[in-house]
Amino acid sequence: MSRKLRLFLAHSFANEKLNAEGREDSHGSSDIDLANMISDWIVEFSNGNIEVVRTRDPYQNYISTQVRRDICSSDLMLCLFTKRVFDQLKELWLPSTYVISEASAGLMQYPSHKRLFGLVEERVDREQLGMAFPMNKTAPSFSRIDPNELRCKVKSIVDSIQNNKLSKRNDIEYLSLHKTATIWRNGAITVECRHRFRFTTSMNKMTIPHAIWRVSQPLPPIKTIFNGTRDVERGYLRCVPISCGNNEIRTNQFHLIPKNTGTENEHLFDLEFSNLDAQPGDELVYDIAWGYKGAFQDPSKQDDKPNTVGVLTFERGMVQSAALTLQFQRDLDDDAGEPTRILDEPPIVFKIDTPRLPANPTVFWHEAKNWEKQDQLQLCQDRSGAMWEVFHWEDTCFTGAAKINWTPHFNYLDDENLISTIQQRAKKPKD
Repeated sequence: MSRKLRLFLAHSFANEKLNAEGREDSHGSSDIDLANMISDWIVEFSNGNIEVVRTRDPYQNYISTQVRRDICSSDLMLCLFTKRVFDQLKELWLPSTYVISEASAGLMQYPSHKRLFGLVEERVDREQLGMAFPMNKTAPSFSRIDPNELRCKVKSIVDSIQNNKLSKRNDIEYLSLHKTATIWRNGAITVECRHRFRFTTSMNKMTIPHAIWRVSQPLPPIKTIFNGTRDVERGYLRCVPISCGNNEIRTNQFHLIPKNTGTENEHLFDLEFSNLDAQPGDELVYDIAWGYKGAFQDPSKQDDKPNTVGVLTFERGMVQSAALTLQFQRDLDDDAGEPTRILDEPPIVFKIDTPRLPANPTVFWHEAKNWEKQDQLQLCQDRSGAMWEVFHWEDTCFTGAAKINWTPHFNYLDDENLISTIQQRAKKPKD
């Protein structure tokens, strides 16, 4: 049986019974009373399809690990802002600082505000609700002495959740995909790609699909490129796990499993992690690096076709932050007064919404007809220098694919191995 939609209810646990003016009154309602009523109404209005999560924190000044995990494992969040401290200057009430902190923690969990809801007691200062609830965010007001009105407000929130068909969060959320492609003047490419995921439930084992591809020519054979070394001459592919939560990942906890694609231009593989002991809120971070020589040919042999570097979310789903950095090695000639010209025109970004094309061996994914042309990339002045010419693209809540097309200047690519040249220069004795 699949789990229910989980809603974290952030509220004060104060048990003093108050009236509408915030004064103690035995006939009034406490913050816990309000939270109990709201919890029951949410279950009632959702026909039991929403589970309400409430965690009382033993700490006063910061959010405990248990609260963070409960927030992270929830699909939605409702923040109940009630009167706690009276501001004599503004003659308004300040809400619980802890509820403000929980709301901010919730904001960090969700890529959009659609999963974050609020109820604000009358005469609570809306300028003091924290960054999760700016002044332009809708959060209905209520009076604690009018339960019927509050009941209607809660029903409206539940109806909004159900009408918008907000689904359960995935067991893992894709936080970032940041890729850096380095183009060397000898025509080689080296790529480093960092992936970050966040767990929303306890998990011990997981498998993540990946792919690398080459546009112009076949990739090095799969048995060669999976050799685990960093040899550009042969081609290489390496996975370097960084951490899972506060723990390092040992080499016996992950396996790289190649898959047959039926094409020489693309290699598919899975990363399988085991014995993770991951808890809600933990992040999995790892790098994938690969490279090979002869990746980009001389422009005179390209038939006016641009070179392409891209990012692809693949079957991993939407990523909250995607970035692609393209850096070109500049001329290292000691006698050159100016860097060698690299590109005839600035690189151009194209995007496509579908993460994968239907299986069709006659059409490679970058050749699809529905690419949308974006802007030309401008040189990153603060990241470029004597060694590198750098271009950068980024996006948020990204799914699908993006590619950067570029055409090198006729004299840019060099047959000489400049890395070896640098090493030889370093070995030369000084006069």
